Amino acid sequence: MKKNAKSHSKKLILKLLEEKPRGTKGTLVHIAKNIISQKKALIEYAAAHRSPLYLIDENHLHHDVQAFMKGFNAHLPGHEAYYAVKANYHPFILKKVVQDGLGLDVSSERELKLALEAGAKKILFSGPGKSEDDLRLALKHADILTVNMDSFEELHRLGKLTNETKTHIRAGIRFFSSVHGAWSKFGIPLSQLKKFWREAEKFPYIDLQGLHFHISLNLKAEKYSQVLTELATYLEKDFTKQLREKIKFIDIGGGYYPDNVEGFYPWSDHYPWTLSGGHITKLAHEYYGEKASFKDKYYITRAESQEEMAKKIGQTIQKRLKKLVNCVYYTEPGRILVNNSTYIIGTVMDVKDKVIITDIGINATGWEFGQHFYMPIVNLTHPDTKEKEMLVYGSLCTPRDFWGYYIYAKTVKTGDLIVIPNQGAYKFTLAQTFIKEIPPTFTI
Repeated sequence: MKKNAKSHSKKLILKLLEEKPRGTKGTLVHIAKNIISQKKALIEYAAAHRSPLYLIDENHLHHDVQAFMKGFNAHLPGHEAYYAVKANYHPFILKKVVQDGLGLDVSSERELKLALEAGAKKILFSGPGKSEDDLRLALKHADILTVNMDSFEELHRLGKLTNETKTHIRAGIRFFSSVHGAWSKFGIPLSQLKKFWREAEKFPYIDLQGLHFHISLNLKAEKYSQVLTELATYLEKDFTKQLREKIKFIDIGGGYYPDNVEGFYPWSDHYPWTLSGGHITKLAHEYYGEKASFKDKYYITRAESQEEMAKKIGQTIQKRLKKLVNCVYYTEPGRILVNNSTYIIGTVMDVKDKVIITDIGINATGWEFGQHFYMPIVNLTHPDTKEKEMLVYGSLCTPRDFWGYYIYAKTVKTGDLIVIPNQGAYKFTLAQTFIKEIPPTFTI
């Protein structure tokens, strides 16, 4: 490696080591207290079923859906919400969300079939790389479906099929802006919107009515406002009044993050998008056979409330877009609706000094979440509002089968009932039959 390259690499490593965590100090004891308050009901329910299992709380799901709708309806003119099926595709959740009046946002033929089975009356079909089979199924349900196209190629593919079948379809186009980063995989550059709109006019059966963008994992409204501001600047400069009048909806996507329900460890700050200084320190200590020591046990992930986020997005719309377009605004909430409604429940199988072996394998979540992120784990049989420092593992034949370093418990014994709350988003949907079967799901 050249001298200059070595110097540059050294500066980058030092910069990472000096970074401060982006989380908040604190605990999630409020979540543990909530679980403990349900101790009798949960123990009775678990006794009737073999662990491990998922448990969906219907009332909690309904509450979170209504909370989201209340916040966004108050601040976004003509708001419509479409639940992102990818967050959790369980049929019970899909049916309940539809019953609460939401549409469904799908990204594949499989998810579209699930949406139809759930009785959805409004469907958005987003996602890249849609095949002819995907689009043919969409055209069969054009009366309730809008296709958010991802590229010029997809426009031509859909245009060809609509010409063949003489089927009219409502559509939008996904775009990305300067703040999208990794999410630039999706859609076309904002600068090509006018070109795309003109190209779409060549296909008489495609009714292009809307614009769509999406940025995930947002703790604040800042990025939504930035994209909407860039969009307003572009529309004012490059779209004529006549073209702007054709815009009937703007879909601002999902990515709304739940507040104060999980966290991360000092060595996993920013994981998996960048490598933190803490992670480098931990790796270095492990390499030299030492135990990494950190000032703080973990940090809590804090996000703006749904009400505050909706308010800020609405203010940007009022300030920048209201004078340009008169349209409906869509959202695609996923994680924020279902995360807190689902528990994973299991049993302690062995206790080895400060090591706990449970029957809950991480195949229930699909990946090594517990190695990088902190979540409250509660011993419901012998609960406490203080955490014991113990290594909590599952029963899979791999050391990666790990849930956490702490457990709310006075003591831990074989046969104790373990509850891991807030597991409704991107856990069941990623679960896999690795060594053990995917746990069954029940509702309460």
